[in-house]
Parts: sequence; C-alpha cells; structure tokens
Amino acid sequence: AAAASLLANMDSVKISKGTILFAEGDEGDHLYVIDRDVLSATAAGQLTLTKHPHGCLMVFPRPEWEKFRERVATLPMSAQWWKRIFLGNAMDVEMDGTGRLLVSPELRAAAGISRDTMLLGMGNHFELWDKATYEAQEAQAMQGAMPDVFKDFSF
Repeated sequence: AAAASLLANMDSVKISKGTILFAEGDEGDHLYVIDRDVLSATAAGQLTLTKHPHGCLMVFPRPEWEKFRERVATLPMSAQWWKRIFLGNAMDVEMDGTGRLLVSPELRAAAGISRDTMLLGMGNHFELWDKATYEAQEAQAMQGAMPDVFKDFSF
C-alpha cells in the first residue's frame, strides 16, 4: 500500500541514460526506479547498497556484491574501520516488478540524498549520488589537474 501511494505521486528525475523515478512518501520513504532490464539479466533484481567513501551509495547487483564483500572481508585488521563502513552498512534490496527499489533513510542520510539524484554506471556497480553533491564534486575535479595515470591514456 505504501509503495502504491508513492508510485501515484512520482516525479521523473533525468539521468544520463534512462530515468530514475522518485517519490517521497508521507513517512519520508523514498522510492527509486532503475531500468530493470539492465539488472534483471545479471542479478534477478537483487541488489546490495552500501556507503561509498566519496559520499554516495554504491549499488551492486548481488553477484558483484558477493565478489566485493569477499575482497573486503579478507583485508587486514588495519582496514577494520573500512570493513565496518562497507560491510556493516550494506543493505540487501530487491527491485519490484517495475524496477523500483526502496532506499533506507539511513543510507539516504549517509549520502546526503534529498530529491534529485544521479545514477552513474561504474562497470560492475552503480553509484547513486545526490545531484547537487555530484555536480559540485565533479566541478572541483574538473578544475584540478588530470591524474598522471591518464597522461598516456587514449580517449
């Protein structure tokens, strides 16, 4: 019932490819829709969300999350806090039949996500950003020098 009322009041938020639909419910619930065709083939709609140290959320298809989780779990004790950040804040979610997923208030707050969002494909996962935060950090990065690793990179 809550999802139905959110769906009835959805606004569209444009991203670089496709659309995320957004709604805020009476109790502060936020609902996002990701193109289900992208994730259904590889993850059967099962996703894992967790914090990213740059201030966004990482959205993993479940099989990719399992690989990431295993790599993080094997890190030494000197990385214990990062293990807590990545693994302790992870939340499993499932897309419904229309590609919607519910992002918890805790994770939205951690990423500063309010209304407008950016969803970026990063190869084996997505990043979900608050749009204003992403634009500010991108502008700052564009003002700086390109890292040396890109000096011989062909675009």
